Amino acid sequence: GKVASWSELVLYERGDRGLSRHIIDRLYRDEDGRLVIADYKSGAEPPGGRAKWIEQLRRYRALVDELGAGEVACTLIHHASGDLVIDLSTETSSPGKS
Repeated sequence: GKVASWSELVLYERGDRGLSRHIIDRLYRDEDGRLVIADYKSGAEPPGGRAKWIEQLRRYRALVDELGAGEVACTLIHHASGDLVIDLSTETSSPGKS
């Protein structure tokens, strides 16, 4: 079967300071039909990089949740150097504070 996949998916979020634009590098469905968010990074990990990535992926996850397209199962960082895949699903799945 064809796997649903989107690249460079642009989502807008309405906040206190107006509209903010987010670009999700890749969103696709896994074999079980659950959504996977992947963000691509290159270069050295910035200071506090992991925390920044988690924050970014949490935001993406919340935006995708709002689409109502299904459950987000996985949030991944694909790092260009050394084909490293960092799974941050656990860190991003904590319920957001309202």
